[in-house]
Amino acid sequence: MPRSTPARLLARLSLLALALCASAAPAAAQRVRAHDVPARPVLFASADTNSAAAYYILGTQLLEQEPARAAAAFYWAHRLNPRWADALYGRRVALLMTDPARLVRYMDGVRSTVRSAEIAAIDSLQLRALTIDPFLVQKFDRQLLTRYLTHSLNDEMARAGGSAGNMALAAHLVQTWLGDSRTDPFMRAWFAYSEGRYPQALGEYERALRRARNKSRLRTDVARLHYLSGNYDQALEHFTLAITEMRAEDDRDIVYLYQSKALLEQSVGAVHEKAGRADAAREAYGRALTEDLAYYPAHQRLGWLSLMAGDTAAAVSELALAAEAAADDGAVQYEHGLILALARQFDEAKAALRRAIAVEPHFAAPYLLLAKVQDVTSDPETPATYRQYVARAMRDDPELAAAQARLAEITPPGQ
Repeated sequence: MPRSTPARLLARLSLLALALCASAAPAAAQRVRAHDVPARPVLFASADTNSAAAYYILGTQLLEQEPARAAAAFYWAHRLNPRWADALYGRRVALLMTDPARLVRYMDGVRSTVRSAEIAAIDSLQLRALTIDPFLVQKFDRQLLTRYLTHSLNDEMARAGGSAGNMALAAHLVQTWLGDSRTDPFMRAWFAYSEGRYPQALGEYERALRRARNKSRLRTDVARLHYLSGNYDQALEHFTLAITEMRAEDDRDIVYLYQSKALLEQSVGAVHEKAGRADAAREAYGRALTEDLAYYPAHQRLGWLSLMAGDTAAAVSELALAAEAAADDGAVQYEHGLILALARQFDEAKAALRRAIAVEPHFAAPYLLLAKVQDVTSDPETPATYRQYVARAMRDDPELAAAQARLAEITPPGQ
């Protein structure tokens, strides 16, 4: 999450660097926009081009050196599997890293940058990722933070020394600073979290909380770490405090798109679900909808909770509301089709699945479910839909062999 590094820390680093400052041109920004539709990156030989994981792995490999190509790889990972929060998060990080000057302004909280249309589009990826998985492990934050600190320090050196700065030196000083025990506890916490060192991260976050004026964003990080550590009661305590603090904090502070009380209430509901408290989870999702009536993830979870309770009608109704609110989300449209199929409302299920396919034509799952529903209803389009699924399925899809066998059974000889 963006928070500005204390200026005195960067100033201290700059003073250390002044005597060694040499001229070196910073990397040019790669102009990549959030709404661009990139060409599919070339994968390694023999890779499965229907595999979201193959593109995701490529994105992780390219992120530090070629963030624009990484953004393209994450984009295609998401198109192939729009239910995967990690791909959306990876794309958001990669897009921020393509333009270091903008990244510095963004992390420093420059209002004109934070509130720009392009940043709103980039941050919407983070919001969508967190609505899919409120406890998404944000493993690329170390690379993001390191790039921000390095370019910020390089800018400080350039201003102080009257040259273009020295990126190699800046990077070295940042790494030295991050290893210093006197470094700001939030920075140590953020790095520990991104590396999976949760006990250390929690200790540093607690120290950072004691210093913070506005605590809700830090508190949310602590709550998520407690959840990931299996400390569900502590997670609930910190989420509840974060919601209370968010209401009390100064409205003039910068608020990022992916910070919302509805998302925090969804997180509370997810904790209750994990702990087996369905009634408390429903109450939390209801509060999320009180904060934002169009907050479709709450409708999704209420729908599945209703189905588990045996109330199919309520489940269908909630998923219909989610699908209406998220018309551009192929995964939500697919879930709507799935619940309709489970309710044996086959005509409605077909329509919902066709909407999912229209939104995400590369996503294999809606084709398979549509083929199965068509098969049950003796629809003449069944073979064509099975073939569309087979063309999009991953090689190791556990459903692929059965779909191919069924397609062979229903395909007339010679076709």
